[in-house]
Amino acid sequence: MSTRDELEARILKAVRGCAQPDQLQADLDLFLPQCTLAVSSKVPTACIRRSGGRYRIEFGDAFLRDSLQDDRDLLFVLLHEAFHHVLGHLVGLPPWLRSPRMQNVANIAADILVNRAVCERFFPGGVPLLARMYDRKSLIGSLLRPPEGSMKTTMGPFLANLQAGGAAFPLAYMAWDVYQAGWFQQSSFEALAGMVRSLVVAAHCACDVTFLGDHRPDRERLPDLPWGTEDEDGAFGAGQCDDLEEDETSDPVEPALSPELALAVKRALIEDPNHPRRRTAFTAVTSPVFSPGRSDWPSLSMGFWPTLFHGPRFDTSDDDLRAHVYIDVSGSFDAFLSRVYGLILALGDEVGSTVHLFSNQVADATLDELARGLKRTTGGTDFDCVLGHALEHRYRRIVIITDGIGELEAGVGEAFQALGGSLYLLLLGADEGMARLWSPLPEMAKGVWGIE
Repeated sequence: MSTRDELEARILKAVRGCAQPDQLQADLDLFLPQCTLAVSSKVPTACIRRSGGRYRIEFGDAFLRDSLQDDRDLLFVLLHEAFHHVLGHLVGLPPWLRSPRMQNVANIAADILVNRAVCERFFPGGVPLLARMYDRKSLIGSLLRPPEGSMKTTMGPFLANLQAGGAAFPLAYMAWDVYQAGWFQQSSFEALAGMVRSLVVAAHCACDVTFLGDHRPDRERLPDLPWGTEDEDGAFGAGQCDDLEEDETSDPVEPALSPELALAVKRALIEDPNHPRRRTAFTAVTSPVFSPGRSDWPSLSMGFWPTLFHGPRFDTSDDDLRAHVYIDVSGSFDAFLSRVYGLILALGDEVGSTVHLFSNQVADATLDELARGLKRTTGGTDFDCVLGHALEHRYRRIVIITDGIGELEAGVGEAFQALGGSLYLLLLGADEGMARLWSPLPEMAKGVWGIE
C-alpha cells in the first residue's frame, strides 16, 4: 500500500518532465499541503472531494497498481480529476443532461475537454495511460486520446483507424466532427455533449471505455483549486448562465434556400385548419373612414368634419400573416446556427422582420442582426420559455428550429394547445425517430421536418 509521502514524491518527480514545470510546481506547492492522499479499495479509478478545510484525493488500489506505475500517469490522473472541478463539469447540468440515460454522454464530453485541457497545459505529447486505455479503432475510445499532430494531419489516420475497426465511413466522419470540436475548436461542454449524444444514438453503441475520476453528477464544485481557466474564455464550461449574453457565430452567414423550412413556414401560414389566415379585430387606425375618436368629437360638435378620424375601426389584422419563428441558440446548436440563419434570410419577408432566439430565455433579433451572425443566449436550453412566450403574445402558429434537445413542462404544452396553438418543428442533427426518444416536441407538432 502506497503511503501519502510516496504518492506525493512520485507526483513531484513527474512535474520535472512535464510542460510548464515551474508553474505546475508552484501550484502543487499550494495544493498538496491542503491534501490527504490515500488509496482505497472502494474507488475504481480516482476521486477528489472536500472534507472540512482540506481536499481528499483517493486512488483505487487496483488502478494504482495496474495502471499508474508511470509517474506521469499518476500526475495526469490527479490533474484530470481536479480539472473536472476547475472546469465545472457535472455541476449545474442543463435539464437534458441530467437524465440518467445521458450520464455516459456527459462523461464522454467532459473527459474529452478535461483531457484536452490537461494535455495542452502540461502534457502536449500525451501520456502513456491514454494510449493504453483508449483504442484508436474504438468509436468512443478514439475520442479520448489526444491528437498527435495538427487537425490536418490527424484527420486521415483518425478516419482510417475507425474504419479499420469496423465503423462505416459516415459514422467515422461523424466521430471526427466530435473529435474536431472537442480537441481543435472552442466547443462548449453542452455543444459537445449534444454532438456526442447524436453519435452514440446513430451508432447504437454501448459505452465501452473506463472513465478517469469521479463522475457523480450531484457532486459540488470544489472551491479554491489553484488552476484557473482565464485563457479558455469559458469554452469548457457547462454552457449555461443566468443572463443573456451577446455573441456572434464563428462561421459567416450566407442566404440559402431550404425546401423544408419553406414548407414549414407555408404550413404555418396558410394550411393550418384551426385558424383563417386573417382575423378581424378592432384596430386603432388613422383614416378618412368615419370612426371618430375622442379627439374628433369637439370638431364634429362645432360642425367641422375632420379630414382624418382617429378612432378604432373594425378591420382585419395581419398578425398571422407571418410565421413566428423560434431559433435554438443553445450550446448544443452552435454547429448549425450559421446555416439556420442563412435559411431564414433566404425566406426574407415570409418570416417578418423579427425572429425569436431561445435558450433558457427568448430574445428577439432582426434579420439584419442574423445576417451578421448575432446570437443572444444563456447557453442552456428548454422549451418552456418558447411556449410561454407564444402564450404571452397569443401566437397561435409557431415554427421551432432546434436539434430537439430540451425539456418541456407538461402544463405549458397543454396550455398552448388549449389556446388552439399549432407547432411546426424543424430538426437539425437528429431525425424524427431519434427526436421522439429525447424531445417532447414531436408529439405536439402538426408537422415535423428534418434538415440534413
